[in-house]
Amino acid sequence: MSKINIRSPYFLTYNDANITSAVMDLYIYTGASVTTMDEVMYSIETDAYKGVVSFEISQLIADYIDVAFDGDFSSNVVWVNYQVTKTITGVFPSTPETPVTLPVFDGMGYFEDGANPQLSDRVLQSNKTIYSYNGNIFNLPITKSLHQIISNQQNNIFYTTSHLHITIC
Repeated sequence: MSKINIRSPYFLTYNDANITSAVMDLYIYTGASVTTMDEVMYSIETDAYKGVVSFEISQLIADYIDVAFDGDFSSNVVWVNYQVTKTITGVFPSTPETPVTLPVFDGMGYFEDGANPQLSDRVLQSNKTIYSYNGNIFNLPITKSLHQIISNQQNNIFYTTSHLHITIC
């Protein structure tokens, strides 16, 4: 599954020889994922240049992530739904594409990772080794879809014990 790391630019690019412009509608929300465009928060229109239209949306989304620790390890996922309507020469009326839904993370990639870096889509940290004293409790940030895999994994990846507390995003 793709995701948006808001500390890196997130480009959406559309190529078509006859494209003249495009409008992108953004709906940013928290809670459960939905596939509709209930409330459009931004509607961005841009003209094409040599058959290419490009949008960069990470900075618009960044204002909706509130990173504050209150002692509770639960999370409140931010989601983005976007829908693009392309204006193509000779095609009327313009038909909106199907809305796309993506989760948003306060993450980043490096230049070497290229455009729209995805990194891990399961474990939400970059280091692969966790050091802990015997008997200590620690939290491992993972996506909710990984929970079943962790519960059943036995190949030196993750084990569940009474000392491992998992925060489900």
